Amino acid sequence: MSEHITHTEYIRTVPDAKYAVMMVHGILATPNFWSDFVKLVPEDISIYNLLLDGHGGRVEDFSATSMDKWREQVHGVFDGLSERYEKIFLVGHSMGTLFSIQLAVGRPEKVAAVFLLASPLRIFVKPVAAKYSIKAVFDKIDESVPIERAAKNALSVSLDKRLWKYIPWAPRFIELFLEIRRTRPLIPKISVPTQVFQSANDELVSIKSAELFRHNENISVDILKDSSHQCYSDDDYRILLDSFKEIFKN
Repeated sequence: MSEHITHTEYIRTVPDAKYAVMMVHGILATPNFWSDFVKLVPEDISIYNLLLDGHGGRVEDFSATSMDKWREQVHGVFDGLSERYEKIFLVGHSMGTLFSIQLAVGRPEKVAAVFLLASPLRIFVKPVAAKYSIKAVFDKIDESVPIERAAKNALSVSLDKRLWKYIPWAPRFIELFLEIRRTRPLIPKISVPTQVFQSANDELVSIKSAELFRHNENISVDILKDSSHQCYSDDDYRILLDSFKEIFKN
């Protein structure tokens, strides 16, 4: 990860706004993932682009956090926003989609729409994902390869070449699997307009995740044919940004 990249929350509070957008990144990721999306939010809507606890810092910071803290953080922010705004747009990538789904089902009266990318309802880790992780740890990422560059830029934790430092990370990923299992049964209960985009070449999420959304008439599902978990072709990225702009027009 480049030492010149900072990972901080971005909050834009618009006086007298009726709506707010809450953006939630994935595990180990960064609010910077949403930089281009933030620019497309209408000026009369507030923005809360979150940095999850234990992210944006050291390996030890990530070890010391937990799924419970992330869930409580996201739900707590939503509760605060629901007291100030009529409706909230929920935007999530990867793990962030799980919290968005939970809130859409638990508080549908306060949710304007949901926009989900790479929802990990079913996990399928390809060997290439381990390859990129190892290269990132030893600072061997090839910046000329788009998928490697995207994986590096999406990471918010400062990596350490001492591999034993990552042993305490194991509970975080066990918790992630449990959160997926906890969230999956909620899909049929989603009653608000929801857009889902899954990537055909995702190295972490099974394409079968898309099928779990298709049986709910409130959810539209699209497959990005030339994209991975966080690396998008130019055409696919344009589709994402155009679709994101549309959620504010309904």
